[in-house]
This record gives sequence, structure tokens and C-alpha cells, in this order.
Amino acid sequence: MLICIATGFASGLPLYLLLSLIPAWLRSNQVDLTTIGLFALVQLPYTWKFLWSPLLDRYTLPGLGLGRRRGWMALTQLVLLLGIAWLGQFSPQSLAAPVMVRGELFGLSIVHPGWDSVLAFAGHPITLSCFLIALASATQDIALDAFRREILPDAELGLGNAIHVNAYRVAGLVPGSLSLILADNLPWNQVFLITAAFMLPGLLMTFSVREPPIVPGSPRTLRAAVVEPFREFFGRHGVQSALLLLAFLFFYKLGDSLCTALATPFYQDMGFTMTEIGLVAKNAGLWPAVAGGILGGIWMFKLGINRALWLFGAVQVVSILGFAALAWVGPPFIAAPAHTGLSPDAFVQAAARDALANVCANRAILTDNAKNARTLTDNALRRYFDFDRLTAQATGLDWNAVAREPQKKLTDAFHALLLRDWAASLFQHCDWRIETKPLADTPEAQEVTVNAMLQRAGAQAIAVDFSLEKTDKGWKVFDLAINGHSLGQSYRASFAEKLRTGGVDGLIEWIREQIKTDFRALLALALVIGFEAIGVGLGTTALVAFMARTTHPAYTATQLALFTSLMALPRTLINAAAGRLVETLGWTNFFWLCFALAFPGMLLLFRVAPW
Repeated sequence: MLICIATGFASGLPLYLLLSLIPAWLRSNQVDLTTIGLFALVQLPYTWKFLWSPLLDRYTLPGLGLGRRRGWMALTQLVLLLGIAWLGQFSPQSLAAPVMVRGELFGLSIVHPGWDSVLAFAGHPITLSCFLIALASATQDIALDAFRREILPDAELGLGNAIHVNAYRVAGLVPGSLSLILADNLPWNQVFLITAAFMLPGLLMTFSVREPPIVPGSPRTLRAAVVEPFREFFGRHGVQSALLLLAFLFFYKLGDSLCTALATPFYQDMGFTMTEIGLVAKNAGLWPAVAGGILGGIWMFKLGINRALWLFGAVQVVSILGFAALAWVGPPFIAAPAHTGLSPDAFVQAAARDALANVCANRAILTDNAKNARTLTDNALRRYFDFDRLTAQATGLDWNAVAREPQKKLTDAFHALLLRDWAASLFQHCDWRIETKPLADTPEAQEVTVNAMLQRAGAQAIAVDFSLEKTDKGWKVFDLAINGHSLGQSYRASFAEKLRTGGVDGLIEWIREQIKTDFRALLALALVIGFEAIGVGLGTTALVAFMARTTHPAYTATQLALFTSLMALPRTLINAAAGRLVETLGWTNFFWLCFALAFPGMLLLFRVAPW
């Protein structure tokens, strides 16, 4: 069982590097979500590894003296160690998704990726390096899966695979937590060097264990290694049942896999810092998954693998709803007007440029120092807003009837509440631009509304209407509406209830209490991720045990490679479109789509693993 810990850790580290650390690295360097989503395509080796798995069943690497399984394990682990360490030498700022162009096909006008930009993306050093890491990792998985199946007796498959899956998850703590925390304090090249060093335990394990004996009936020719695993599988199950089983392996984790495809960019877009993601998000995902995996392995002894797939799969499906809820109540979008001494539309046009430049040029917004982030946001926005009038709008009070001292306290509290919310999301809109609709010349107007559109390539435009008033210091914003929803009005319903029950003093205290509860967002994040991780830990444990049970001992490498390739297919191909889906649908609708996609796999259980 100790060997299963080492195999799981060595297998999980490079995958979580690609799933967690690489997206965070790219996002922190202002790479757009479409490009990050397309980066899932470098994981294609995980999907197609069954194509070269017969080589590992048939051939032993010469000159190493380690045997059939350990030789391949050692080679791939050495490549991973060097490949991960080398990643830090590159800059991701020049990485961009292929540009869509219009062309013709059989006389029809079509939109397709421009070949020059496709080649530039595919040939970028980061793309090639990550593809090499994925190729070595997928090949390592073939060897490790076969090695583990051959050393575990059938009675220990459930527990042994549960331990392997848990160690696999624990390995994610390195690139998904430790490395993210280090990234706030060290250059990225040092972060990748430290991350690479965690491949050494797996390499030491490979040289320390014994090679399992070759099972009678193992293929003696390359042709037998290629043909016999598939012939045996389809012959044992029949063509129809075998195809249903393969479809089940594809669909069972489809919704969950797509849901977490852009997890780290989602946490960043929700306003969480790199350190918060490293400490809270990743740990909340790790330990519940470990607990779920251990409990799943134990419960499978009593439930059996079939019933475990039903029960654990249901938990896995329901857990996706937590992400939809988190996105729905996530940090509000903000836009910042700027500049005085200009016409209202020019005033707004200059707003995003200056305010966003002020914030985005300062990495304090990315640190875990909330006070610095709020101060930075305040400096960028304060001179452009009439916070007295904005507070009056939000409360619905007759402002002149409120004494000056409560006015000041209420305005200061509301001002601080807005900064708390805005500081969490302002940095995420650095790559957006604002276009205003020209206003008719109205020099005598004291109040005007400027209609603007916030835009970014590949994303749905956002309508922002700025309500401005002319003051002796120039134009000031007293309200803004985003897609028709007024900022002032959006607070009024909750404020009205507090005013009714506690008066102005009660509202002031309630707002101050909200400002102190940043930890609630972290707690909500931890609970959502933790519940999802429990479902994943349970579901993965049951699925891995099911796959191991389905293989024939003589063809473990090829058959397990086929099964795990199908399980990885959604993560690679479908997840590549995740960035485009998010930018089209928004985070909330994206997670509802993931929830719907989780049901086909559950329905197939009626045929492949009846209760």
C-alpha cells in the first residue's frame, strides 16, 4: 500500500501542474480565458495514450536493467523532472489563441482559425514544453497503472486504488497550493524549479521496488500487444455491451471535469488572491477529496462497486451546483469613470483607461493585503464619484432630513463597503475597453446620462450607463447602471429592511459588519470546493476500481490506458472550449451546463452497473 502512495503522488503532480499552476501562471500574466481554455489541448496525450500503450506491454527498455514496468517509469519521471524545471525559462505574455478569420469552403463563407496564428500558438515554446510534459506524464501513467494492477491482488483493488487516488490528490497540493503561494513571493522560474523537485520521490520509488513477474499469456509480439487486448475485451463483453461501457467511462465524469476545467481562473475572477487560492481553495479541495477517497474505498467493501458508482456519482453531480451558486453571488462588476474638465462622454471615455491603469499597474491588488487593495482602489476612484448622493440613492432616504453626523457615518460606511466589493473585482477587467456613445452638445445641462459599452475580444459586451452631475470640480458620477441595473437601486432593498428595523444607526452598524466579513466569502468558497471534492473523491475511487476490475491481467497496460483515456477525453477536448463557453455564457450559466452534462453518465449506470 505504501507503493500506491508513491505511484499516486508521481502520477498526480504533472497533471495538476497542467490543470492548476499553468492556468494561474498564464492568467497572472494577462493571458485571456480563450487561450487558457485552448491550452487544455496540450493534454491530448492523456486521451490517446492507448495508441502507444502496447509498446509498454511488449517492450522492455534496453540498458536500464530495471525490467519492463520500472524502466518506462524511470524514463518518464526523469523527463518530467527536467521538463517542469525548464518551463520557468519562458514568458507567457506572447502566447495568444489562434485568430478567427473569414474564408471560403466549397463556395461557402466560413469563419475559421487563421493558419499562421494556429502555427504560432502550437509552436510556442510554452505550448511545446507543456505538450512534452503531458506526453511523458501520460506514458508514466500507463506504466504506473499496469504496475499497480500487477502487484495488487483482486481483494485489495478497492483499497489500493483508493490510496492511489488520494495520493494523486495530495500531489495536487504542490502545484495547486504551495507553488501558488510561492508565486506571490518568488520569480516564476524558481517556482517551477521547486515544483519539479517533487518528482524526485517517485523516481526514488522506482529504483527501490521490485519488478512484478510477467503474467502468463502476456503478448510476445507487437501485433499481439496491439490486437489481443481489444479482441479479449470485446469478446468478453460483446460488442454492444463493450461500447456502452466505453461510453459510460466517457460520460461519468464529463460534467465534473468541465466544471473544474478553469477552476483557478474562476477563483481569480471571483476576486480571490493567489495566496487565498493556495491556502483556502486548494486545501479545501484536497482534504475532503482525500477523506472521500478513503471513505469510498472502505464503503466499497460493503456496498460493492456497482452501488458505489450510483451513490458516489449522485454526490458528484449535486456538488456542481455549489459552483453555480458561488458564481451567482460572486463579486459585482465595476466600471470606473475618470477625468474632469472634459465633456461628459469624453470624461467617461477616459475613465476606464486611467482608473484601470492606476490599479492594474500595481500588483498590490493581487496580494493578500486587503487594506492595500482597497486603498489602491480608493485612490483610483474617489475623485470621480459623488458618494454622498450615491449613498442617498442607495438608502432611499430624504438626505436633507438626515443629520450631518449620521450622513457622514453612513456615507463613510457605504463608501468602505463599495471599496470592499470593487477591490475584489477591478483587476479582473484590465483587458477590457470602454466605448461611449457621443452626446449631443448640451453645455447648460447639469445632469446627463452617458451610454457606454464595455468590450473585450471574444466576450459579450456589457452596457454601462453613467449618471453624471456637473459640480464646481467638474463632472461626478452619482449612479451607474450595468445592463440596466442601477448600482444605487441594487442596494436599496436590503438597506430598506435594515432602516425599517434599526434606523440609520442600525444600517450603519450592519454595513460595518458586512465590511468585516471578508472571511465569509472564503468560507463559502471552502464549503463549495470541499463538497465538490468529496463527490470527486468518492466518484473517482469507484470509477478507478471499476476500471481495474474490468481489465484482464495479461493486458493491463493497454486496457487500462484505453479506459483512462476515455475518462480523460472530456478534460482534454471538451474542456478546451471551456474558456469560450465562459466568455459566451458567463460563469453561472456555464456551471448549469456542467450540471446538465453530468446526467448522461448516471443514466448509463442502468446498463453497465445495475444496482
